[in-house]
Amino acid sequence: MKERVPFQNVGTIKRIACITSGGDCGGLNAFLRGAAMTALHHELEVVFIPNGNVGMYNLIDFKPSELKPVSLDFVDDIDIGKSGSVAGNTRIKIKHIDEPHAWERVHAGMKKHKLDAVIICGGDGSGREANRYHNNGIKVIHAPKTMDLDLQCYSVGADSAINQFRKFLREVKYTGEAHNRIIIMKVFGALTGHTALRGGIAGDADTILIPEIAPDLSVVYEHMKKTFFARVESSPHKKGTYIIVVAEGLKDIEEERKEQSEPKVGVEQQIIRRLTEMMKNDPDVEKMMKKNHLFVKGQNEMPEIRAVEPLYLARSGDAMAMDVNFGMEIGAGAVTLLLQGLSGVTVLGIKGSEVRYMSTKKAVERRFVDENLVRWYEMMGFCFGRKPVECEPLVVKAHSNKTPTRVY
Repeated sequence: MKERVPFQNVGTIKRIACITSGGDCGGLNAFLRGAAMTALHHELEVVFIPNGNVGMYNLIDFKPSELKPVSLDFVDDIDIGKSGSVAGNTRIKIKHIDEPHAWERVHAGMKKHKLDAVIICGGDGSGREANRYHNNGIKVIHAPKTMDLDLQCYSVGADSAINQFRKFLREVKYTGEAHNRIIIMKVFGALTGHTALRGGIAGDADTILIPEIAPDLSVVYEHMKKTFFARVESSPHKKGTYIIVVAEGLKDIEEERKEQSEPKVGVEQQIIRRLTEMMKNDPDVEKMMKKNHLFVKGQNEMPEIRAVEPLYLARSGDAMAMDVNFGMEIGAGAVTLLLQGLSGVTVLGIKGSEVRYMSTKKAVERRFVDENLVRWYEMMGFCFGRKPVECEPLVVKAHSNKTPTRVY
């Protein structure tokens, strides 16, 4: 039976520290406002610690006047629709600081500034760091944030990044068509393919290569050749492009072919090299180029392949509505869990009056793309670097006494 505990303020929390840890993204400012407004509602003080764990490590050196609790006016002015964090981010972990008494230093800083607990908004690394806070006797709640979507739960920042990838993919098609180019876009995602999959589908990519599926570039090549030239031939001006999305976590595909002395290149460059070799050795390519009046000896004998990488632009721009809503809710939920006396857990979100949570140790276990989901998109014509695997749908009637799961 599900544990249902009514809200009660246990009375031991008076002042809360909030930090944003890891990479910046959309929804962090919403998290900070949600946490602060909820805390102020319960007559608690909230301090935004500058620059994540760097600030926590250096708390002892801050003057009290430098770490004042946030005011209602300040919180109200936070632009929740903007990416980034007004508190600042860092990837530094206390664990990695070369200081034998680092945790004692954090404790001393918290005592100096009368901080009773910490809320850490971050991804898997930040979640593991939150566990270290907990194991070192510091009350802590982890709020899930990563654009990689590789936690067990949803994480703030993912939808904003996916929408950025979608935007870039749609726009890069214009220059791809203008030059009849094949475009490879490498996107963030750590060791999983969630953002590549979701962004690639939303941006209407042709091929999506993710770490969960070992790619066969001969399959990619045949799909590219067929699709690209069909577009060129159907265009009155002989224009076409082909878009390949590559997740950053995709393993080297030329590892067995490389000499030890050969410099290492990114996986996107490896793909370019392999596909270019295939085109050079395919007599059909010259025939199709000549048929469509594109062939120029020595200069334009086959389509050109170019790689682009959005890098940190994926973290910029507007925060999407989903991340703003979710960020506000996990901020409010994290404060509520602290007031309930909890520590060492990850807030999952709010459903109705419920604040849902799970152990942080479990929450940060890496979640990979479900291969069954890939089969659906293969059925709809997307290429994932393999011969399509038939989708085997399982039709399930929802229980009439349970509320269906939905995003909003």
